[in-house]
Amino acid sequence: LWFTSDTVNPVLQGPGNTQVNVLMKRVATPAPKPAPDAGAVMAPGTVLVAQGWRHNWRVTQINGQAITSASGPRVPTLAFDAKKATISGNSSCNGYSANYQLKGSQIQFGSVMSTKRACVPSVEDEFFAALQATRSLRSNGQQLLLQDANGRAVVSLARD
Repeated sequence: LWFTSDTVNPVLQGPGNTQVNVLMKRVATPAPKPAPDAGAVMAPGTVLVAQGWRHNWRVTQINGQAITSASGPRVPTLAFDAKKATISGNSSCNGYSANYQLKGSQIQFGSVMSTKRACVPSVEDEFFAALQATRSLRSNGQQLLLQDANGRAVVSLARD
């Protein structure tokens, strides 16, 4: 959320009303967190992506279903930006981004923002739902698993 209005604005309520003025106010953004020192003790809740996760990833499965080029115009992708605590990529149709909070291997993604192209077929809805269900992640360096609260893999990704 970048801008909001904190007033009610009547819209075209009578004849001759052809203009609406809406005062928008910028929403404050939090100050960026400084990067931790190599020898520093990490405070709980500090956002940091493990070195093994800092790659571009390609989705191979969503909820156990294989994802191929036949699943949509593109195979979904995911990339972490540790400095901004965001992810971004392509959902199989649209570009997207979301914030995340990470504590150890526990992760939670914020609301997803995306462009609004219509694509058929697409696994975008399934992918976004799986991101919202994600509560932890696990990686062996070549594969990344996003897991739900029960430890079940909801998204499997391979290094691109």
